[in-house]
Amino acid sequence: MKRNMFAEGLEPYAVREVYIMGTDAPDTWIDISQTLDTKIEALLQHASQVRSPDSLERVRIRARETAQDHDMEYAECFKKFTLG
Repeated sequence: MKRNMFAEGLEPYAVREVYIMGTDAPDTWIDISQTLDTKIEALLQHASQVRSPDSLERVRIRARETAQDHDMEYAECFKKFTLG
């Protein structure tokens, strides 16, 4: 059954920013120090995707490496595009 969102009073949303992860040319770093443990706990819920809980220590190490030189303990980096 097709939804008519306009009939439900919903308006289109205009995306203003897009963040691309895994780029060789990041320009935006986000501090994830307060949420890293939650991220790791969420990843642990995907048992078919995690071979060993110990392997998730790599997530912590990578976030620490990403944060270096950016005045953060843990970070993720992105290429940010601002749309018109």
